[in-house]
Amino acid sequence: MFGLARIFKIMDDDDSKSLSRGEFEKACRDFKAEFSSDDVGVLFNAFDINRDGSIQYDEFIRIIRGDLNDFRR
Repeated sequence: MFGLARIFKIMDDDDSKSLSRGEFEKACRDFKAEFSSDDVGVLFNAFDINRDGSIQYDEFIRIIRGDLNDFRR
């Protein structure tokens, strides 16, 4: 979890505690993920759970980690 928090902070260039589409797209390039602009948009929309146009840390973690299964609860 600490590693993911650090990665999120690195991706958050303007220290807004959320990722804009531009920051997300830049992070994809920085991490050498070879996605088309359309694919980045699909990913961004998947991460932006509340559809406010940015990705907050809790949205980021929820998508990366997934829902809690019975064992993890």
